[in-house]
Amino acid sequence: MENQTVPTDMPTRDRILASARKHFLALGFQAASIRKIASDAGFTPGALYGYFGSKEELFYALADPPLSRIMQKLNDIENEMMTLPPEKRLFGMNAIFYSQIPELADLIFEDRAIVNLVVNGSKGTKYENFLAELVGRNIHVICEAAENVEEKNIRMVDEETLEILMEGYIATLFHLIVSGRDKQTVIRCMGLFGKIYETGILSLIKKENECDL
Repeated sequence: MENQTVPTDMPTRDRILASARKHFLALGFQAASIRKIASDAGFTPGALYGYFGSKEELFYALADPPLSRIMQKLNDIENEMMTLPPEKRLFGMNAIFYSQIPELADLIFEDRAIVNLVVNGSKGTKYENFLAELVGRNIHVICEAAENVEEKNIRMVDEETLEILMEGYIATLFHLIVSGRDKQTVIRCMGLFGKIYETGILSLIKKENECDL
């Protein structure tokens, strides 16, 4: 477990959070025990509940701050994409994402362990469908952009195929993020993976006249 001993000179709330972090990272949300979290922090479960009303509340105290910053950055990126002319958005929005990858990576690396926890250990919490929600969000942006593209040789990929492709992209991306590799490698490969999937998806959307599949 991370931080095997919880320092006794920490404020009570911080001691509880340090213990919870250790147990959640080691076991995930569902398997972690409030009793053991409290004991490791030097308290009874009743005393812990004086600070956090539930195991979920304790989990969110750790997960919400970094995830809120990451989601705000994703919202900012999407809002910048929306400033592109609608007819040019489909083929222009990815350049905006690539330019923001270093800042997004900075936010992820502020607490990559908690990002890993959300991805792999959050079943039973509001974050258990985090990756699926990102998939849905990206599909919505792509479909909306495709509706307004100025080129005529566009054929939207069926929803199931697009979902499978986007699931693969998001899974690959977050596997990289939580892999333990250094930040510069992650930044470089985030851009590389994005361009690989972008090329594949756009090649399916952009229908050549002589190849109407």
